[in-house]
Amino acid sequence: RLTSANSLSLVAAYGTIPLASLLFFALANVADSLSGLPGAEALRFDQEALAFYVDAATFAFSAFLIWRIALPTRSPQERKDSVEGRRVDLMSTFRDLKEGWEFIFIHPVVRAVIVALATGLIGGGMLIPLGPVFAEDVLRQDPGDGFASLQIALGLGVAAGVVLITLGQDRVRKAHVFVLSVFGAGVSLFLAASMTTLLTASLLVAFLGLFAGTIYVLGFTLLHETVDDEFRGRIFASLYTVVRLCLIIALAIGPALAVLLNGLSEEWFNKTISVFGIDIFIPGARLTLWLAASIMILAGVLAWYSMRGVLREQAADAAEAEARP
Repeated sequence: RLTSANSLSLVAAYGTIPLASLLFFALANVADSLSGLPGAEALRFDQEALAFYVDAATFAFSAFLIWRIALPTRSPQERKDSVEGRRVDLMSTFRDLKEGWEFIFIHPVVRAVIVALATGLIGGGMLIPLGPVFAEDVLRQDPGDGFASLQIALGLGVAAGVVLITLGQDRVRKAHVFVLSVFGAGVSLFLAASMTTLLTASLLVAFLGLFAGTIYVLGFTLLHETVDDEFRGRIFASLYTVVRLCLIIALAIGPALAVLLNGLSEEWFNKTISVFGIDIFIPGARLTLWLAASIMILAGVLAWYSMRGVLREQAADAAEAEARP
């Protein structure tokens, strides 16, 4: 049930994205209703500010739910014994990390999954800070509403990917589908960044979400199935560390790179190039998203290269199974 469990984990982590995007649309009408109230200007009752107020309220609600959980209490002596028996061995921590990273580098499946997830997030993560700019500069939409539409499409795509991979988990070769999904995510982002209308861009972003959901579920499932209990904690600790680091890099570098490429595009090409007689608008946001898509496609190449032996074995096993009477 690893695939199903990982699917539920993904739904819990990202399933609220389309709901939050729909709520963001609704807050526009609420902001208009509150704009005439006394003190509305000081409290900034606009659509974006209300979204932050609602976000803060969800944290308060979560705290309320946790506060109501009946947790077992321990006696003072039990708490004392627990503290005294807890010794921090820093050298043991470093040894565990070292062994975990050594295992990652020598195991082809683990290496492929971590490289694909981490490298892919550098590319896919750039969609978050650049989405509003892309919606405004390229799609000619309101940056807030346009980006919310892209988020809804992404969330629905992820949901579709989770459902499809959960239903078909017993009939797919996980390594093959994982590698193909990494390629598919990169191609979808590249095509989405090439669009000029919100509808077509949203449709392709939905495909990006479909492939991303598949990558997440199958990546974690492959790690669970491949790694022994002895190394599992260290491998997942390394995975979470690398994934979050790459996401932070994408969030930090994406906007700066878009500004740099925007200046170069304006200076060298006046932000427009002609291909086969067709003028193509190339602002910094579009160029950066094209670069992000290329990084994701490169992640697919690296994953395929690392798992090529496993892919051949799975293909041979599938052919043998089909040949049996």
